[in-house]
Amino acid sequence: MCLAGYHYGTFSCESCKGFFKRTVQNNKTFICRHHDACVIGLANRKKCPACRFARCREAGMKLEGLVMMMMMIPMITLLFTAILLSVLFTYVCNSYIRRFVKNNLALDVRP
Repeated sequence: MCLAGYHYGTFSCESCKGFFKRTVQNNKTFICRHHDACVIGLANRKKCPACRFARCREAGMKLEGLVMMMMMIPMITLLFTAILLSVLFTYVCNSYIRRFVKNNLALDVRP
């Protein structure tokens, strides 16, 4: 297999990275029809998902990294939303203040 990078605690290909991620995110459970005796390789990796997932775990892929990342997504979204609202609030306030000052200065300048 072509190693694409370091994913979930070990070097793996993109295909295995995606399979591992989908399996964990969707809480999938697989049962091997051949009593966990399948040989997982490039040609037959799609035949038995149970043995493929076991092979991912044996290779060193960790659930913890993926679960932690999934837990951080709502926090990052919340932080981004807070920053966006802060910027929007600042813009609205500054716009209101500018209009207020402009209107009041225009009234005061009259002789």
